Amino acid sequence: MSSAEQLKLTPAQVLELEDVFHPLSGQEINKAWEMPEAVCDVALFSQTPSQSEKYQTQCALVQAASLLAKASLEDQDLEPLKAKAIFSTLNLYTDVLNDALSKRDHIVSTVRAKQQ
Repeated sequence: MSSAEQLKLTPAQVLELEDVFHPLSGQEINKAWEMPEAVCDVALFSQTPSQSEKYQTQCALVQAASLLAKASLEDQDLEPLKAKAIFSTLNLYTDVLNDALSKRDHIVSTVRAKQQ
């Protein structure tokens, strides 16, 4: 039996590993493709914007977009997201978020239609 067959991970453990290795492997690909510094930095620090020395706002935008996209495509309640600190960091307050979130159904249906 190979060591890969012996390794048993729970779905939560797999997601945790993905959270760690996704930005690191992405960083290596970005460097290999000689992507601009801003792209490399945002890809690496999109989940931890404060760690970016030069592109904190861009990293925060990607993190906010990721949270909204994931919640929308998984049909999660968007209300709890409004309390996330990342939105106030970006000066996206409740009225702006409400306006953006009101477009959720249209955006999700468009994305799903393109997947078919």
